[in-house]
Amino acid sequence: MSIKPSTLSVTPGRAMLVLATVIPALFLAFCFFYPVLALLWLGVGQAEESGYLTTWWRVISDSLTWRAIADTLFMAIGGTVISVLVGLPLSWVLYCLDFPFRTILRALVTIPFVLPTIGVAAAFKALLSEGGWIAFLELDGTKGAVILAMVFYNVSLIVRTVGPVWARLTGRAPQAARTLGASPTRAFFTVTFPQLLGAIASGASLVFLYCCSSYSLVMILGGIGVSTLESQIYQTTSIDLDLASAAVLAMLQVIMVVLALSVSQYFQNKARTNTRLKTVENVRTAKGWHYFAIAGAVAVIMLLIVMPMAQVITRSFRRRGQWTLQNYLDLTRADASILIEQPVINSLGVSLRTAFIGAIVSTLLGALVAAVTSRYYRNQHLQKAAEIFDSLNMLPLGVSSVVIGLGFLITLAAPPWDLAESPFLLPIAQALGASPLVIRLMRPILQTVNPRLREAAATLGARPLRVFLTIDGPYIWSALVVAFGFAFAVCFGEFGAASFLVLPESLTLPVMIYKLSGSAGPAENGMAMAAAVILCLTCSAIMSAVEALRKRKVGEY
Repeated sequence: MSIKPSTLSVTPGRAMLVLATVIPALFLAFCFFYPVLALLWLGVGQAEESGYLTTWWRVISDSLTWRAIADTLFMAIGGTVISVLVGLPLSWVLYCLDFPFRTILRALVTIPFVLPTIGVAAAFKALLSEGGWIAFLELDGTKGAVILAMVFYNVSLIVRTVGPVWARLTGRAPQAARTLGASPTRAFFTVTFPQLLGAIASGASLVFLYCCSSYSLVMILGGIGVSTLESQIYQTTSIDLDLASAAVLAMLQVIMVVLALSVSQYFQNKARTNTRLKTVENVRTAKGWHYFAIAGAVAVIMLLIVMPMAQVITRSFRRRGQWTLQNYLDLTRADASILIEQPVINSLGVSLRTAFIGAIVSTLLGALVAAVTSRYYRNQHLQKAAEIFDSLNMLPLGVSSVVIGLGFLITLAAPPWDLAESPFLLPIAQALGASPLVIRLMRPILQTVNPRLREAAATLGARPLRVFLTIDGPYIWSALVVAFGFAFAVCFGEFGAASFLVLPESLTLPVMIYKLSGSAGPAENGMAMAAAVILCLTCSAIMSAVEALRKRKVGEY
């Protein structure tokens, strides 16, 4: 009889754990696996006159498909190589040298990565199109324009990945090489570079992954001759109305991105295990020739990062060669352009509403997954199951938002569900992409909770809910604030899924910017620039609030 109370006291905790597992599992099954498998079936599973793989072979044998694959790889490789070449010197200057304004330069380098890609695309459109500051390069509508924007967007990832590692390398090996007569260049390539290789490869593989999924950059900056798998999916769906072919293209996109994600994970693990780092940064005070390197870094940051953003702000206040506020005033008028059916400012409200719903859903789901997977299980089978559950919830990270949008379009927006007009369809698609980020933000923080504290509280008679609130609660609260802010920013600037799921009468701000920027009219272009400025400022304000609320002593992200 004495065992029964103990058994009963454990039951609610187990029930909470099961519930925390079942809810995200059902969401993942219905909102991810169902649409993706439906896409697979639509592309290769439906039999035609020539058999089950007719559509697959028709798409694979099409020269347009191979051109899209070639363009995708060419621009992704180009964007990755240039990002690494630009990012390595910046990493050394910003993390290995100590000089005035270093913190400001680090912040400037980080800004592009937290901006919505559609805002970045609008900035480079303003910079490269007629009247732009570097229009003389004649890159507008070319692959070069897309690659340049990719570098702008991803160089901060190289700096943030390589810089902290470089600053914490022990300096004994390079010093020994110099003592034995090696030149600084030889010492770098024979000693320092091999130690950085894991971090460089990790950052480069992530950059390649993001470049493969730069849908909005291609849609706004690429001309008729620029085609990627994602833009081809949109073309095949919206113009050709060939959903089966679009499904095959989506599967090819998934294969490419999953391969890139696998390589990225491999190099991230290698970077963590193969390099010994100091606990503190090894920073030298800048002197002599170091200031030439610093001047070069400042020039690169000004030209690559500050100039595009300054150009889009400038263009937002100009129309037909005159300074004016009209571009911003027209955002409140429904008759400002024949391309729009509602005031552009309404799209800001739509974006805020969908992002808020998407952030709540992704934060709650991510918190549940993090709570389950961060726990230590004495049973090895349960521990392995938790690792598999974590990996399954990371899968949406390896699937383009374009593929998610198309999957939702052919499943949840179609019979028998008919959710096309539901205000929750787009937020759910956005939450699917944001939830892996929430998990990765929250799990490391929850892993710092000592399980013995939970056991001690339970031994003293605390119920599972009270244990959760008193032991895990303080850690979870700070993590939830940061995770919600990041999820909100991701959902707010999302364009890929929105381009498939948004309704004409309730366009989100990124989709509205794309619609306006496709016109040659000065009014539409000016409004697109003004809307891009508002989009970027709103997102920057959100990220600034997150940074202010973040408690570094609880955990890092």
